[in-house]
Amino acid sequence: MKKLRLRMRACGFVESESVAWRLKQAIPFWRDVLLAPPSVLRVLEEGYKLPFTTPPSPFHKRNSPSSLQYQDFVSAEVKRLVEAGVVLPVADRPSGVCSLGVDDSREKLRLIANEIPLNVFLSAAKFRYESVNTARDSLFPNDSLVQFDFRAAYHHIRMWLGHVGWLGFWWQGSYYVFLALPFGLCSAPYAFTKVARVLVRFFRSKGVRLTLMLDDGLIALAPGQGALVPWVRQVIFDSGFLVAEDKSCWVPSLRSEGFLGYTIDVSGGVLGITEKRRAKVKVALSSIDLHQPVLRRVLASLVGRITSMSLVLGSIVRMMTRACYKLTGGDGRYRWDECVEWSAEAQEEVVFWRGFEASGRFASLVPLWAEYKVADLIVSSDASDTGVGAVCGHEHLALPLPLVARGTSSSCRELHAVLLALQVFGEKFLRGKRVEWRMDSQVAASILISGSRVQECHEVARAVCELVVAFNVVLVPVWVPREDNTVADELSNFTDWGDYILSDATFERVCVALSLSPDVDLFAALDNWKCDVYFTRFASPGSAGANAFLFAWERFACVYAFPPIPLLSLLLRRLLESRTRAVVVLPVWPSQPWWPLLCPDGVHARAAVRSWFRLRRSDFGASPSGPPAFLRRSSWRFAAVAIVWDSVSALDPAAPIFCSHRFLGRGCASCG
Repeated sequence: MKKLRLRMRACGFVESESVAWRLKQAIPFWRDVLLAPPSVLRVLEEGYKLPFTTPPSPFHKRNSPSSLQYQDFVSAEVKRLVEAGVVLPVADRPSGVCSLGVDDSREKLRLIANEIPLNVFLSAAKFRYESVNTARDSLFPNDSLVQFDFRAAYHHIRMWLGHVGWLGFWWQGSYYVFLALPFGLCSAPYAFTKVARVLVRFFRSKGVRLTLMLDDGLIALAPGQGALVPWVRQVIFDSGFLVAEDKSCWVPSLRSEGFLGYTIDVSGGVLGITEKRRAKVKVALSSIDLHQPVLRRVLASLVGRITSMSLVLGSIVRMMTRACYKLTGGDGRYRWDECVEWSAEAQEEVVFWRGFEASGRFASLVPLWAEYKVADLIVSSDASDTGVGAVCGHEHLALPLPLVARGTSSSCRELHAVLLALQVFGEKFLRGKRVEWRMDSQVAASILISGSRVQECHEVARAVCELVVAFNVVLVPVWVPREDNTVADELSNFTDWGDYILSDATFERVCVALSLSPDVDLFAALDNWKCDVYFTRFASPGSAGANAFLFAWERFACVYAFPPIPLLSLLLRRLLESRTRAVVVLPVWPSQPWWPLLCPDGVHARAAVRSWFRLRRSDFGASPSGPPAFLRRSSWRFAAVAIVWDSVSALDPAAPIFCSHRFLGRGCASCG
């Protein structure tokens, strides 16, 4: 490292002028204001260390032909990176020399460092990205949106000088090394997100509803919160991050264009695909010649562009890209620059998407808050060895089993039943509607969502998919028990790894302490309910219904809610929008997206929280219907509280206010 520092001085490297050193210069702000954990402060102070799993072997890769095709661009980009302090020219050959290439699939060229030879020696931590779903869970119809984008996001993360020798490349007779986190490292998304999450946690603890996916940020503002925008910008600047002002929009608007490729219209309550993304798919579809072999890279790009639209297009995406994905060799065993011959199924998929694009279906809009969308119609179907039957409202269908379906598996027969029912009911009853389709085959329900490796099943499922598109139907396949055929889900055998419960004794203790007796359990299970009336996630014997969000809670005097943590945003939104009295069990977790819904200022709860009861970790246990004990990830490890949410009765000015700081023993200046 000493030799490298000398080289930096010889090249006139100035830390204060490098984007990679901006966060280090702001360490006091990260430590004292953002309260960054030691692991993040260590990265800012020393630099990011590569997470090697095994000792790496030296490598030297040739540059991609695309780098020679765009020589002038590569030379200018390397010069720019050197001037920005991201790249350093070195005299000796680095231990790892990656291949340089140019991505010309976008509007402007992008320099790519192929770090695959190094990635095989690194561990890539798994983590959950935030997404459009994260944002819309905390949106309200009267909100306005602010969008921003970090400039050169990865380059803010400085590399540990002891590892930069593995991040080298060669260009026009000279060797260079990356001093900042390069694009192409398998661990780069986690490394950047780990640092950026500190900023996200800080904003959410102050009541700011921020969603950040790598370098793309979206802020939801309630009416009257516009004054938060200058403060947010200042905090970002003080942290050391640079914002791409040309890609950001700091003026609050009811419509966000281009957040992760989607258009979010809060006033209209709809979600759509941006025109820019639709245009790219159109170009990709038109540029493919079905009569000539296709590059795996080109086909993979097309599949990726289509599957990225799944939030709007739904399960049809997986169904109608299966054959193309298979040709790409998605398991990584093939070279991207190899050509492959078309299969008949893959050609049919491309033809399908061309017709889909020509009909303008990519411009479709879906409800922004799809969780509240109730089916317009329920259809039930079944198949036997000799015939098929279906019910649509008061209409009945009874037909002999088609000859092509006889002798096939039960799942294939169930799919034929769906196909026949669509052919009979589609035009008259189903066109343009959202249909919940009930069947007693879990396999068939799954195939209707993602297709099948069994050719005969997949062909029927694709025929169903084509009819769904032709009739503009939103088809929601649902598995129901054969004996009662009630509302259910195709994933009824889903195991909830995070399904925790309160013991009966603790529940009674909570009720006594809060002086309430709930009469309905909103998030129960077949073997775990606290009230005589209860709702479950899926249809279950004895339950009042499946999915409590589909029912009116106002008709109950008091409800009990202990939902899975990912559903807390939906629960709090529902409580804010209704007049409900509820006992809610939740963790005290200020960094979660739903926390500002509970505590608008990040510390103190809304006035609707009338009283609360502290819970101990020993009060919680795993659901009997969950995984076996030896497979459970962990026991309950959060500080937790049972609160009384009351938006029905009049407020008591003398009632105490829940303060998360005092609850966690930190002390609060405003509470005394």
